[in-house]
Amino acid sequence: MKKIVYSIAFFLFLLCCGATHAQESSTTTKVYTTTKHEDISILRQTISRPITRLQVKNSSVVMLIYDSINYIDVVYNPEESYPEEDGSIVIKGTTLIIKDKIGEAIYKVHLKEADLQFIDRDRKSTITYGDAEQQAATGTTPSFDAIDSIATEALSTANLATQQSLESARQALQEAREQLRQEREQLKESRVEIITDTFDVVEGDDDFDDSIIEIEEVLQDNPVRRKTYYDWEDRLKTNLLWGFNNWGDQWYNGLMKISGDYNLKTSFSSWQIEAPYSIVMTRHFSLHVGVGYESDIYRFTTPLVNCSNGGILYDAMRLDYSDYDDFVADNQLFAGTHLDDWSSRLVTRYITLPIGVEFRHDQFHIALTALPALAINTRHTGLKHELDTRGIEALEVKDISEFTQPYKLDLRLEVRYNWAGIFAQVATMPLFKSINSLDIYPIKIGFMINVNPES
Repeated sequence: MKKIVYSIAFFLFLLCCGATHAQESSTTTKVYTTTKHEDISILRQTISRPITRLQVKNSSVVMLIYDSINYIDVVYNPEESYPEEDGSIVIKGTTLIIKDKIGEAIYKVHLKEADLQFIDRDRKSTITYGDAEQQAATGTTPSFDAIDSIATEALSTANLATQQSLESARQALQEAREQLRQEREQLKESRVEIITDTFDVVEGDDDFDDSIIEIEEVLQDNPVRRKTYYDWEDRLKTNLLWGFNNWGDQWYNGLMKISGDYNLKTSFSSWQIEAPYSIVMTRHFSLHVGVGYESDIYRFTTPLVNCSNGGILYDAMRLDYSDYDDFVADNQLFAGTHLDDWSSRLVTRYITLPIGVEFRHDQFHIALTALPALAINTRHTGLKHELDTRGIEALEVKDISEFTQPYKLDLRLEVRYNWAGIFAQVATMPLFKSINSLDIYPIKIGFMINVNPES
């Protein structure tokens, strides 16, 4: 009984953590626009509130320009990135957060120097510093060539935050110059034309003002495709799964149950933890392999279930004893108890090696995973008889590993949105060795949580 209470408490704790993560993720700003051409676009958005802290995360490339007003220019290729949909810009209170995960866009951040107090930067991100007067001389939203001109002629490290060393600033400046130089070389062969259009910011987000803003689109005849880079933190995930389980005499009919001595209760008593790693990963597809652990408990409807020498499960009261009093006569320790005080269950545990493919669109994920597994046989696995009544507690464990398969192969279908999802898992091999026993195929259906989803 205590194990059930602890399991429920642990499950509720994980759900609360997931809800907190979802609440934090909901502050991400969504900006929607329609691009008429496959080209390079520059989006501008003014910020009405004062900004005291700038945080640059992930692979973001930011040019910080001290100005008399607060606004952001986002330069990106709509064929390769979607900063207006990916939630790369977030404002929390007076903190501006730029968290471009793949570093496809350039964020030109204009902020009031008198208000800005702190600047934080991740190891993979880049911050450079520009001059507002020269920025204005090139136009309100310059092209990539103009940005490169600013980077090579007017970038400065004079306004670095106190947390950054001069050596780090020089390294960041060098990286930014090299990246912008490559952009310039790629754009030399293309015809560039500046056009102007407008769109409305969708209402409901606290992060940006609802106003008409200007877009300058840099049209390019031959857009340059850039390869997205994912490091090990993006590729390695952790999944927790809980499910209801039962079994059937075919791989597809586990929910129909089996009558007689093999009849089970459909119980919430299967759980798994696994760590898949994506060896191939793109924006919408990944191929992953990993390692995991699985524990399954099959609860019988019959109070006392035994296993014969041939590996057949049977009702002990029906075959071994005439009634429960006859059983008590052979086991005086259980005098005063009743048959209904007993319960029987089969416990199996495995080391799994998940191999699967996943398809993604925004925060929606669908995956198909093969689960080869090796059985673990310990004193905690096998056929268990438990008596739980007032004054007497007994637990008997019988090792039946010689009758069960030492390995298995399951297939699992997963559907997930952001960090939470559902799954269905079926067996392609019977649980017991096919000698005299029935062919039994377990099935699991339940819920899953991704502990570290994509932000």
